[in-house]
Amino acid sequence: MDNDIQNLLYNLVYLRRQHGLSKHEMARKLGIGMHSWNLIESGTLPPRLGANVFYFVYDHFKIAPPVLFTQHLDEI
Repeated sequence: MDNDIQNLLYNLVYLRRQHGLSKHEMARKLGIGMHSWNLIESGTLPPRLGANVFYFVYDHFKIAPPVLFTQHLDEI
């Protein structure tokens, strides 16, 4: 899998854990279903992950989309 996609998936799970959110809470914040979130948690990019997810990440966590793809948040 592409390194940028791996970074994205890692960072989404990292954000959930850092903010003490359940999987259900995180899925709701990102506007996705539990099936999609479970794919993310397992390291798989959901086939129909929409761009609106990046808006919700920025809105809730103030993390710009390029950061999600280029570096691990725990190293910032």
